[in-house]
Amino acid sequence: MNLRCEPPPIYFAHLPRTGGTALRDWLRTAYGPRQLLDLRARECPSLDTREAQSRKYYHAWHLGRGPWDRLEQPDLLGLTLLRDPLERAVSEIRNVQRRALSHGLRFTTEFLARLKPVIHGSIEDCLRAGVFDDLISNAQSRVLGSRRDWTIGADSPHVTAVHPLNSVAWSDYPWLATPGNAAVSVSLEDLKRAAKSWLVSLACVGVTERWTDFATLLADHLGIAPPLASQPNHGPTAPNITNRAIGADRVDGELSDWAVGRLRELNDADLELYDQARERFAEQWQRFQGKPRQTPRVAAQIRQGLQPWREVQRRLRNHRRYWPLRTYFLADYPRWFGTRQGWQVILKTLLRQSGEVRIESPQAQVPVSLRLRSSDFFVYGQVLVEREYELPLCREPETIIDAGANIGLASIHFAQRYPRARILAIEPEPSTFDLMRRNVAPFPQVVPIHAALWDHVTTLNLFGSTRGSAAVRTREANPSATGKHDLGSVPTVTIPQLLREHGFAQVDLLKIDIEGAERTVFDRAESWIDRVGAIMIETHDRFEPGCTLAFAAATTDFPVAWREGEHLVAARHDLVRELPASVRNLPTEPGAAFRPEET
Repeated sequence: MNLRCEPPPIYFAHLPRTGGTALRDWLRTAYGPRQLLDLRARECPSLDTREAQSRKYYHAWHLGRGPWDRLEQPDLLGLTLLRDPLERAVSEIRNVQRRALSHGLRFTTEFLARLKPVIHGSIEDCLRAGVFDDLISNAQSRVLGSRRDWTIGADSPHVTAVHPLNSVAWSDYPWLATPGNAAVSVSLEDLKRAAKSWLVSLACVGVTERWTDFATLLADHLGIAPPLASQPNHGPTAPNITNRAIGADRVDGELSDWAVGRLRELNDADLELYDQARERFAEQWQRFQGKPRQTPRVAAQIRQGLQPWREVQRRLRNHRRYWPLRTYFLADYPRWFGTRQGWQVILKTLLRQSGEVRIESPQAQVPVSLRLRSSDFFVYGQVLVEREYELPLCREPETIIDAGANIGLASIHFAQRYPRARILAIEPEPSTFDLMRRNVAPFPQVVPIHAALWDHVTTLNLFGSTRGSAAVRTREANPSATGKHDLGSVPTVTIPQLLREHGFAQVDLLKIDIEGAERTVFDRAESWIDRVGAIMIETHDRFEPGCTLAFAAATTDFPVAWREGEHLVAARHDLVRELPASVRNLPTEPGAAFRPEET
């Protein structure tokens, strides 16, 4: 559906390395978040005419011609030039490999399961495995224009012998002679001439080494104050920034000689266009110097003047001294615990640095103990108030393992929700385990176990915060590796061991929150994964890269999977027959959850 609205009559070409994020932040400060609209791939389908008309600035992140067509106006701000399909393919594959290890929750579990065999493979390995077909074929290429013969040969069972790296490029570029007609062959010289003609038509051209001057020129066009701080300038002659030949050399042996040659050819063409952009900007700057300057709007000046104070405010909010007050929602305590008891907890939190507080919990219906100025209150809100472990199970589970039970709040929730279930609550940190044991004492079906979940029986060292943090982690015991944050050692248990010792034929529900140890547990899950009905896990790729990847690969046979807040859920049909209604419309294609961050 096309939109009809009037964007501001400004053109802007955002060339690589000109500070796109800094540009967006500056304009957001000047216009205010309600008037600046970031147009990214995920926002475009839901954009309607009324919303578009309410904004005064459109910042397009590498979306090519598509937003122009949607708005039916050629005045949309923000476009990237100078990037080609081959370079995009190489950088995107590397980017996905890295992010799959460190930010696995950005991907679907199906895609991660397919990716795992080639997570450390070469570009050729990835292409032949067909893992990146969806991402590459829909990549937004940055090039003068795309030609159908810009392909990499990939003998893959998922694609044809010659796989086009960018199937949508013809509709992406406003300078193409025949947009949308992929059958027409256009020479590189024709594309260069069309690109230069389009560049000349722009009212404001951004170039890398003149970012500050460009921002001044753009501010005058828009009637706003220029940015307070300049950005570092990186010229295109720096080989580690824009020279594609250098980038191709880094993957020597992973791309054919033909592909490397194409990269060098495109690099030369882009540098030629960049010279044209320099000339165009010099002309614009000269005209700008000779005309009266506009007076920035008062509202924009006020917003920009307040920006340094907002930065101070942000730093104060993040300061450790105010951390307990900022993070754990003191204002919510009267609602959670009742007015009288809630204010008592607030006063104790403000006046005491440590200690415990015993609460007659309306949610738990039994007294629970929480540590002041700790993550216990945050966990309480998540588990017992927001009930984040509530799952749409089609039958009541009989056996539950709560690995990473913390102070026992999740086990209390399970015991109340499924009173006939037998629950094993596993917690490695001694003081937290002691508190958990006291909290679950009213529930005889909950068995506290002081151990750490692992893939084999051994002894692990504990390390992390000593102030009631929920993020105590484990690592292989090493007498020589000690530090001030070491919290002692703990024995381990395995899933097969728990099943055997407690007489479980299977685990109906496995809840896991073990701060990075899940990678080790799921890397070797073949012996027990078939005996699990449903898994709810919080992965910690930030602690141990590859946690989400290992979980996805181990649960490929689970027919139902979705994301629930911070957790990933995988289940078999005897426990969950279909996705919850709240997530039925989420993308399910491999890789569909991946949205690369633009810089």
